[in-house]
Amino acid sequence: MGKALLALKPDGEVRETLDNCLDARTTETLGSIDGLLSELAITRLRGYAVSNQELFEGVKSVSVAFKDPHKHMAVAISVSYPLFVVQNTSDQPIIDALLMFASSFGSRVGDLRWMR
Repeated sequence: MGKALLALKPDGEVRETLDNCLDARTTETLGSIDGLLSELAITRLRGYAVSNQELFEGVKSVSVAFKDPHKHMAVAISVSYPLFVVQNTSDQPIIDALLMFASSFGSRVGDLRWMR
């Protein structure tokens, strides 16, 4: 959820917030601010963030974030699952279900990014 929430912020604010300090949790954790900013750019384009074993080995998660334009708050939701669940298949149905929820919930809270 961290990347989904960070993707709501401009790159300068992300740099300032993290102050070049990224703690590695696994060998897959992003190690540089520039790498993180590149991943955030992709997250902004596709509408969801992906963490593939970056926090826990063998666990993948996809997440989306929402802005409440009236309260100026951000919240996120994620779906985490062990990689063996999608070992012989695609995780696209999980992503599709999350995006369907995001569209409905985002519209309800008034987040313009999710209103279509």
